[in-house]
Amino acid sequence: MIDGFIFRADNKIFEEAIAKNLFGEQEYYLPLVKEIQPGTTIFLYNTQTQKINGPFQAQGAGDKYLDPSAFSGMYPAQVRVKRTETIKSIDASELSEIIGFRGVFPDSELDAQKLKKTLTLFK
Repeated sequence: MIDGFIFRADNKIFEEAIAKNLFGEQEYYLPLVKEIQPGTTIFLYNTQTQKINGPFQAQGAGDKYLDPSAFSGMYPAQVRVKRTETIKSIDASELSEIIGFRGVFPDSELDAQKLKKTLTLFK
């Protein structure tokens, strides 16, 4: 089971994800997304603003194409989410000492220690 996960989205996908309470990732991430269970803490990284938004909570298990029409079919690894509290937005750079980055993209998977440290920035 994954303790926390960071999904990625550009501005257009970000708006759809928030409106549908559904986050999606590329099929490459499907094995990790399938490890997401109800209650897993989720964040959404806007690739254009480079802000991480959250926290959200998984409403169910992650799977392939929970909504096949979402994201023009481009992001089949999906999970339904709900807001856990007031959603905050922080610069990804604030997480640089907590999580790894590949270029400008934060690592998707958060273990318990990284999740705990990340959540302190959202309080």
